Amino acid sequence: MWSRVPRWGRLLAIGVGVVAAVLVVGGLSGYTVSLRSDSGDRATVTSLQEIELQRLRAVVDADLAYLERVYAADYWAVPPTGDRLTRSAFLEALADGSLDFASFEPLSAIDVRLAGGTAVLTYRSHIDAVSASERVQHDSWHTVVYVERDGRWRLLHEQTTALGGFPPPTPS
Repeated sequence: MWSRVPRWGRLLAIGVGVVAAVLVVGGLSGYTVSLRSDSGDRATVTSLQEIELQRLRAVVDADLAYLERVYAADYWAVPPTGDRLTRSAFLEALADGSLDFASFEPLSAIDVRLAGGTAVLTYRSHIDAVSASERVQHDSWHTVVYVERDGRWRLLHEQTTALGGFPPPTPS
């Protein structure tokens, strides 16, 4: 059979097989595989994924001590509402309970791309939160930027986009 297949066809079949094997092995091992990542530093990628997962747990638990260590002083975010949210405003809202996350769970692998001392993480999640006595539940895409400062990764910026548009809140 291979003798009748042109050389480019054989190479394409082999390439598809290699990509499929990488995805299967990566999925079975629990390690996030990103074919778009040009980074070969597996330890850094894994560390950033763990930091992001811990950050999501800290947001749900309102663990301000952890969040203050991870969020850069000049951090700001764009939540699904499109507003600009500063570090102090976000942490104050968590502290006083005016923003309360019931859950913040990744729905996809956390893709990490490295460029020097900067890392861009992207992933999908499901968020269930109460803000201003209104409950909002939605799936989102996240783009998160970490920078390395003083030997530690700090969250500099994030943008959250609600999939299918931002849903109307329901009374909590």
